[in-house]
Amino acid sequence: RRTLDLSLERRADPLERRAPLSRPERIPGLENIETRARGVVVPSDESRDGYFGIGIVGGKNEANQGTLWRSAYQLGAAFTYTVGARFEKSSSDTTKTWTNLPMYSHEDWNAFASSAPYDATWVAVEMGGTPLARFHHPDRAVYVLGSEDNGLPSSVLRACAHVVELPAEVGRAASFNVAVAGAVVMYDRLVKRRRDWGG
Repeated sequence: RRTLDLSLERRADPLERRAPLSRPERIPGLENIETRARGVVVPSDESRDGYFGIGIVGGKNEANQGTLWRSAYQLGAAFTYTVGARFEKSSSDTTKTWTNLPMYSHEDWNAFASSAPYDATWVAVEMGGTPLARFHHPDRAVYVLGSEDNGLPSSVLRACAHVVELPAEVGRAASFNVAVAGAVVMYDRLVKRRRDWGG
């Protein structure tokens, strides 16, 4: 009897099957490229698009969650989530974002932590962190927003690899509506990644 060991690897960026090209095809806007055997130039592991998710810890307002969810879809999120939500769900989503973008509900922080995506960096959005203008977004990120009334608990802030803060006019507190704060962070990510990729 013979055994066979197989190592299967899921590819994050499957390419269409193509006939070999006489010259490598250039895909515009990619940095750190490598040439595959079949002659297609694709991004290397360091420059792949990645993904991100965003959610609210202890959210108390369903309208804010819905607005964040819709913005997340428009700005390229892979998923949204809630942790310990304090509102009851209703059917107020008129754009049916749920048909295009999953939302995960976690009872508490431990439930979230145990199911968070592998190798994704947790980024808290809270006053007192690195200014958003200077922040370099990780390829794989989970953005963590605090509740409308209490912000993020210190234990959650300590668990996150980064804390970023939004700008405000001099002399004014950078305290934003949670859905607006999330949209600003996602927009910043989108703009910086397009700039970095030449898009």
